[in-house]
Amino acid sequence: YGYELEVNSSPWYLKIEAKGKGGETPYTRAFEEAESVELTAPEFDSELKFLKWSDGDLNRVKVVEMNGPKKVTAIYGAKRTITSYPPGLVVRINAETHSTPVVLYPPVGQYLRLEPKPKENNEILEFSHWKEYPEKERVTTILVRRSQLTYTAVYKGITDAVPI
Repeated sequence: YGYELEVNSSPWYLKIEAKGKGGETPYTRAFEEAESVELTAPEFDSELKFLKWSDGDLNRVKVVEMNGPKKVTAIYGAKRTITSYPPGLVVRINAETHSTPVVLYPPVGQYLRLEPKPKENNEILEFSHWKEYPEKERVTTILVRRSQLTYTAVYKGITDAVPI
């Protein structure tokens, strides 16, 4: 008799190998005491990218020493593309400022706060709407789900702007 290794992923249903045998998460397997178990998480799974293990390890291949019951989770990020029309404008994503377009892989389950910064962009442009989500406000918060998404901040000219 040994110990159980519980293998999870965020999101679930990814194939992660334990000692060369594939398994769709979540799953649990028993291993001998003191056995070294090599876990391999795929770098990409459809639109997801491996970010890290739950203990902070950034290597996709991880060795777990079975000196007791263990639980590990592979954390994946979902592709998010933030663009603007016209391109090359400033948008804050959480606390960081980026110039569009920007491609990110935030962890699935995390919230992103998107804030187009019209004043920093141009005195003759103002935010109009999000192309893919016209019902959303200028400053909006989104939950990162499994699928890949694009958000495009559309700007329009300020009608009373004085040309330079």
